[in-house]
Amino acid sequence: GGSGDGSKDSETISDDEISLTSSFSGISRTLTSQNFRGGSVSASFGGVRLDFTGAKIAEDGARLDVQALVGGVEIRVPNGWNVKSEMSTTFGGVKDERSETGIVEGAPTLVLAGAATAGGISIKN
Repeated sequence: GGSGDGSKDSETISDDEISLTSSFSGISRTLTSQNFRGGSVSASFGGVRLDFTGAKIAEDGARLDVQALVGGVEIRVPNGWNVKSEMSTTFGGVKDERSETGIVEGAPTLVLAGAATAGGISIKN
């Protein structure tokens, strides 16, 4: 277990579905699934960093339920992925910081659902 000093907990996950929760701390996950389907991520008074740059989305797409309550979630995706936000935000926001953000027809799509309350989601490449 960690010492509770607020350091980032880092791990590589190859699962096709994920379920992550971070409360009052920070976690970082590198995802390597070649058939990613989605899952859920929750950050309360903490942060979650997800790196999908070595992953591939399932043929029918992936859906990630994100809950950010006074917390932040950073999602790093490979070039060529579509990211579609269906998030609801209250005193928070979803910020797409990728260099190219247009929807590419036929490209794999990651749908972000859930809510950001006084929290933020950033999408990077």
